[in-house]
Amino acid sequence: MSWLRWVVGFMICGTMVIVSTVSSLGLTKTFQTEIEPLPPIYDLRNEGYPFAVMDQKTCQMGYVLAATEQFQAAIWQKENQVLQFSVNQAKECNWSAFVDYINPCVEGNLLDIVNLFTTQGVVAESCNPLFYGDGECVIGCPPLYQLSGWLRLSTNQIASEDEIKRALLTYGPVYTKINTDLEGFLLYDGSGVLYDPTSYSTVNHALLIVGWDDTRSYGVGSGVWIVKNSYGSDWGDDGYVYIAYGSGGIGKESSVITSWTQSEPNSHLYYYDQAGFKTQITPGNLDTEAYMMTLFTTQRAEMIQQVELWTTDAAVVSIFVYDRFSNGELKDLLLSIPDVSISGAGYHSVPVITNVELGAYDEVAVVAHIRNQKNIFPLAVDHISNYAVGKNWLSEDGVNWITLDPNGFSANMGLRLRTTLPDPPPQPSGFVISAATQSTLRLNWQAMISSCQGFLLERRNPTTLVWERIADLDPSNTMYLDVGLSADTAYYYRLSAYNLGGLSLSAETQGSTLPNAPETPSDINAVILSPASVRLEWTDQSNNETGFWIERQIVDGVWVKIGQVEQNKQVFIDDSIAAGATYRYRVIAYNAGGDSPALVSTSVLIPNWPFWICLPMILN
Repeated sequence: MSWLRWVVGFMICGTMVIVSTVSSLGLTKTFQTEIEPLPPIYDLRNEGYPFAVMDQKTCQMGYVLAATEQFQAAIWQKENQVLQFSVNQAKECNWSAFVDYINPCVEGNLLDIVNLFTTQGVVAESCNPLFYGDGECVIGCPPLYQLSGWLRLSTNQIASEDEIKRALLTYGPVYTKINTDLEGFLLYDGSGVLYDPTSYSTVNHALLIVGWDDTRSYGVGSGVWIVKNSYGSDWGDDGYVYIAYGSGGIGKESSVITSWTQSEPNSHLYYYDQAGFKTQITPGNLDTEAYMMTLFTTQRAEMIQQVELWTTDAAVVSIFVYDRFSNGELKDLLLSIPDVSISGAGYHSVPVITNVELGAYDEVAVVAHIRNQKNIFPLAVDHISNYAVGKNWLSEDGVNWITLDPNGFSANMGLRLRTTLPDPPPQPSGFVISAATQSTLRLNWQAMISSCQGFLLERRNPTTLVWERIADLDPSNTMYLDVGLSADTAYYYRLSAYNLGGLSLSAETQGSTLPNAPETPSDINAVILSPASVRLEWTDQSNNETGFWIERQIVDGVWVKIGQVEQNKQVFIDDSIAAGATYRYRVIAYNAGGDSPALVSTSVLIPNWPFWICLPMILN
């Protein structure tokens, strides 16, 4: 294998760690080629390709322009959005330019740009406009998208025509490089096809393949790539060039962007490989299989969104997250995602579907078991940036772990953890006061189906009008009994659901406790007015009654309600009496809080009146 030229070994804790001196990703993606047949001609310009040709001028930043446009074009092809990302941010804010102080117009590489897109994301061109030359990194522009998937098609070998074509159809423009010594390239005027049989061992200029034409011929054959350059629209065919398959080394160092996420403020990426992928290692014997582990301390209570890692080959990867790593042992498994197929060398994300919550300031262990297809250096590491002591581990078997010795070969593993906070729960519904007494109110609401960790219940202080928390309730609760309240008082409540993402919108309700029952009336007096009526009078002793019930009883009989009067009334006429009967009356004050004790009259005997006495009363 051409990439395995020589290696360096370091003895760490009795284990030989072998480091490849080739800092590029070793093996590449192989596409399934037996699926749909490819068209003979394909050109993104015919699909409405919307991005203008750029001019790198005297700054050798073709790799930055190609990588930035490739990200824009991938989003355009999949989501039909035309976005303009900052080239200057990619050029000046990547680790090598910002920390290692390289001149991005003289040196720099695609891996630096990919690493920036994964860690810091991309920002708008309007926030950080392009400066031609070695400038400054502008801090403070909000990120728009994070790169989560990048696939290497080839390194120092030319990717097959089929691989490039299928990648172009699936993901959008293919980043590639050529050697500018390709005959006719620098002065290309747009006529003809560039063909050069020279086998170039190196390539030095990045471009984007945006199409192909199998039918276009040149002197000794047919088949060309349609390539977008960064020499301005006055160069070539409005900035484009037609290069015969394989000429000038085209197809080397090819790659595509496969996935991304829209930046959101709650997302956080834990990582130690600040410089990204820089070299590849293996523990023990040269083997395609190994384990790597990184230990991260959480900064907040959060949940795992995905595990991200660099890979050196097509592989099967298993991901594990443990609650802790203590005395050389992994303990309390939180997450297991076995046997994830990785299609090639590159940068990959393994999303976490289940809800795995992490406490604040807890150290968690993230483990990747990598089984490469061919590459005997399965672990991608960063040995350039500051080493995180005691946080990076590797193992041959997943049981016996060694840390990379900072006194020997120190490196940060290319294994990362992205966390997030969920969206807050929806607003609680059905929030009502369902029952009341003089000192209690019962509140009810509908159950939350999901995404809720609990409820916060607040009551407004009747005196200060300040909202005060009165309860923190489990998510299963749908009722709360508020006790010890003042009678006949209005209370206001609000209820919020919460989770790690924050509080929901509040639901509000209000209600009043019941008043105390009225005082007993006094001084009842029953006066016979006629053979058919009795007048009752009493004295009102309360100021909170709703009214009065009037009840009548035949001696030793049942009390029967015969009428009612509104509040503050103190007279009632009973006009349904019978001569010769004996009655007793009672008066009860009432309100929503209940009834007063009854005020009972003495017995009243209704006489048998003579007809001649009753007649004038009847006639009148």
